[in-house]
Amino acid sequence: MAASPVKTSDGRSERWRAHKEARRQEFVDAALTAVRRKGAAVRLDDVCSVANVSKTVIYRHFRDKDDLFAAVLEQIAGEIFLPRIVSQLDPGLDDYAMLRAAIGSYVALVSEEPQLYRFVFAYSGVGERGDFVGSMESAIAQALGPSQTNTIWAL
Repeated sequence: MAASPVKTSDGRSERWRAHKEARRQEFVDAALTAVRRKGAAVRLDDVCSVANVSKTVIYRHFRDKDDLFAAVLEQIAGEIFLPRIVSQLDPGLDDYAMLRAAIGSYVALVSEEPQLYRFVFAYSGVGERGDFVGSMESAIAQALGPSQTNTIWAL
């Protein structure tokens, strides 16, 4: 009895997957650029203009505008807002000073990036993640740890 042949991959599917992920990221970056220009008034046409593609090309990588905007929200949270705020959570500070530093960092970020702020609050509920603000609170609480979270929420 002959052994069944072992399927080997020639790497095309992996390269295609990597290409699709990279292309998707290009569109998220283009959307972020458009958001920085237009804020909450951003339209898919603005994103297409920045990316220099048609809507059809965008829709090959995202189900709809909300799917794209949800990916933009994730990038804003994970690469802009959270790192900036969490960097201020110094356990060496007393709770009041740490809270003050985190809030100061947030206010400074909103002042520097007002269009991002407007976009975040206009589209907070899009996508499968749901509430942007709630997810930010959870991420900050996780970074703080349970004891400091309870103390700070009591302030």
